[in-house]
Amino acid sequence: MNTIAFWTLETFAIQLIVRWVSDILGGQIVPLIFFPGFLQKIVLALPFAAVYSTPLLIYVGTIPPSSYVPRSQRNWPGAQASRSSPRPLARRPPARRRSGRLGAPPLGGSANRRWLS
Repeated sequence: MNTIAFWTLETFAIQLIVRWVSDILGGQIVPLIFFPGFLQKIVLALPFAAVYSTPLLIYVGTIPPSSYVPRSQRNWPGAQASRSSPRPLARRPPARRRSGRLGAPPLGGSANRRWLS
C-alpha cells in the first residue's frame, strides 16, 4: 500500500477500497455460500476465504474434520521430521554467579576486604 503513495498524495481511499474488496471476498459482509455456483468456486479458492468464511464453515459443520487440512499439506509434519537432524540441541554453559550489589566484587578473598573498608 505504501508504494501507491509514490503516485498519489492521499492513500486513504485506496486503502478503503482494498479493505472493502477483501471483506467481500473473505465472506465478512456476505457469506461465500450465498454466491452463485461459478463465482462461489472462484471465491472459495482465493486466500481471502481463510479469514472469515473457512472458520465459520468449520464451526457450522459444513466442512467435515477430514477436510480441515488440505491434502497437499498433510505430509508436512512427516517431511519436516525426516529432515531434522538427530543430534540434540547444544546446551548453554551455566551462568556465572554474581554478587548481590551492583559493581561489587565476588564474595571472598582480599578484594572483598578492600571493598568493605
